[in-house]
Amino acid sequence: MALTIGKLNDYPRRIEQDIKALIEKYHAMMGNNLPDLDEDLADAFIMLEVRKVLKSIQDDKLEKLIS
Repeated sequence: MALTIGKLNDYPRRIEQDIKALIEKYHAMMGNNLPDLDEDLADAFIMLEVRKVLKSIQDDKLEKLIS
């Protein structure tokens, strides 16, 4: 499959949709366990964890590049 500029330009939108779906998935899971947790606060906790995981993945990839 050839990678075109049009396909590259579409990635941010697709990534955004995937991340939003992931946050919704984990929000639903948390909601079952913590029904009184504020929705925005729950989303903030989930996004914080997503950022931590992405940072860890990024660090691993960069380490491989410089090693």
